[in-house]
Amino acid sequence: MPTPTQPGKMDPLFLGVFNVVPGRLIGVLCRKHPGRYSSQKRSEDTIEFNVIRPAIRYQSFDSVTERNSYGAQMSDSLVEMLHSDITNTTEIYFAARTVTANLGYYYTNSKSFDQLKMAGLLRYIKNKDLLDSIGTYYASFQWLANQIDLLRLKMDEIHKANARLFDSYVFQQMMVNIKIISNSGLGGQRTNISKPLVKPTLLSADVMDINTVSLNYHYYSTTIKFYIRNAIALQNRAKGLIEMIKKEYRFD
Repeated sequence: MPTPTQPGKMDPLFLGVFNVVPGRLIGVLCRKHPGRYSSQKRSEDTIEFNVIRPAIRYQSFDSVTERNSYGAQMSDSLVEMLHSDITNTTEIYFAARTVTANLGYYYTNSKSFDQLKMAGLLRYIKNKDLLDSIGTYYASFQWLANQIDLLRLKMDEIHKANARLFDSYVFQQMMVNIKIISNSGLGGQRTNISKPLVKPTLLSADVMDINTVSLNYHYYSTTIKFYIRNAIALQNRAKGLIEMIKKEYRFD
């Protein structure tokens, strides 16, 4: 198994190596060493490269989770301020723009599993529970991809309605000095922006405008929290899948 660069973390560059499908490599080994690689051995090698190692890439989700959690927190703060202290415009502007600067997506790739199916290698997996777990794991990728479309829709609604309350030039000035803050303990990062230099004004004090903006951030917050919870669940499923495969097969 790969050697972590630090406990519980994997070097993204190292993980990127395993985006290359090893099927051709195994085929070359079989041709160069006839009889050395039995069908069982080939299936074990392929499972290690095509199932275990892509699953480990979920450890790189920490960075996205950190950004999204921070965005959800700021979104909740904004909703509270819009309904309790609308005069605190500096913090209102800061929270509103911070949310839109801290949206990250969990990207997945089921190509490895698809290639296992196309090559007919899944038939070498005799453990039905393991086979079902692998199928369920990769099937859940589609759900995560669908959530990306929903999040983009929620964010688009925020952008459009923000024109009712926020001065675009103030937002522009806030984005001049962007800093990416890393949390070495959790392996995550988030985008920090500057607060307005002077206390800004809201473009509208209309209750309906304020409520529209507030609702958009509320719906976004509930959606992103659900997205985070399910991504973490999928990450844990990946870890469990790794352990199941380790118990079923022995790798040198």
